[in-house]
Amino acid sequence: MAKMKLADLEGMKNAAHEFKKRKLSKADLFEALMNRQLSPFGKDIDRIKDKDFFEIRVTSEQKNDWMNWGVKFIIKNTDDTKLRDRKKAEIEMSWINARYGLLLSKKES
Repeated sequence: MAKMKLADLEGMKNAAHEFKKRKLSKADLFEALMNRQLSPFGKDIDRIKDKDFFEIRVTSEQKNDWMNWGVKFIIKNTDDTKLRDRKKAEIEMSWINARYGLLLSKKES
């Protein structure tokens, strides 16, 4: 086996570091998920008031789109290796939706 040069090892370390850096903590994932949910309404998690949050309503199609996007986003971006499993990501997204998801419009609920 050929010996690796120091520069090659440093390059590998930098690449591994960059890969790790891209993964998001649960708090960062949550913020990104909430911002995605609120974006069609011109809102984000930093600029929404509690009362506004409970007044925004979504259709079941919007809710499903957000849920499906969220599962894929969690799998791709989480730093928690357990959540890279689709079933576990779906469960996590269901919990987030149950606790923080926007309400369905009255005609659909």
